[in-house]
Amino acid sequence: MNKIYFIILLVFISCSKEKRFNTEKEFFVTSIDAPLEGIINQNVHIETIITLGGCTSFKQFKVTGSGKDRTITPIVNIATSGVCPAIIQEFSAIYSFVPKEIGIYKLRFKSGENTYIQTEIKVE
Repeated sequence: MNKIYFIILLVFISCSKEKRFNTEKEFFVTSIDAPLEGIINQNVHIETIITLGGCTSFKQFKVTGSGKDRTITPIVNIATSGVCPAIIQEFSAIYSFVPKEIGIYKLRFKSGENTYIQTEIKVE
């Protein structure tokens, strides 16, 4: 009987909405789905897949570079308290931008310490 209470308690602790996410970290994308073309001054949406563990949640994208040459890195929050479930899940996050110039946009999505998934989008 004590085992049942322990398991129930563990589930409530691991699923608690009160987890504290107070550590941010750069993370990696595992894949992207980007259009080949875009239209000037209209949103371009790129789906990214990020593999997250039980203690991580997607926060935002960090963009370095400007104009037509950009590097995009996902930022995640990491729970530093509580018990985390031992699950790994794929998370879909959309990176959007509005191209302001006609031309080829070169985007690099960080996929490892020194590796990137690259795409080019022709904007007219």
